[in-house]
Amino acid sequence: MADLDGDAIITKYCGFLGDRVRYDADLSTTVLADLRRAVVVVNAFWSGPSMQTLIRVAKLLDDVDSHGCAQLIVCDTDHIPDLAAEPWLLDTHGGMGEIAWVLNGRIVARRDPSRNPDLRVTTWSFISECPA
Repeated sequence: MADLDGDAIITKYCGFLGDRVRYDADLSTTVLADLRRAVVVVNAFWSGPSMQTLIRVAKLLDDVDSHGCAQLIVCDTDHIPDLAAEPWLLDTHGGMGEIAWVLNGRIVARRDPSRNPDLRVTTWSFISECPA
């Protein structure tokens, strides 16, 4: 399968977040310890459920993060290393749009095939700790 243009897809579906969204296909420029407040989505661009999750998370951030304190980082499941080990502990083989919510360099919530927290509740809780 040919690679899809992740940058173009992110711009099309998440561009309304402006500089709060970035695409890091293989997570090579993302250092977990350096993230203050971020939602990291492992996206399978070829998967309908994964794309729906990405769009939903982007809209949730736009809706609930009025202060713009969180960033959305999107990576490509076909380009990342295995994230099953520490510190990520994510099963990324589902193609469902696996997610890590990161606060001050530490993952505070995860969504993957074995964990499926409510996206709105988890994102709202995560954002509620933003400074006013």
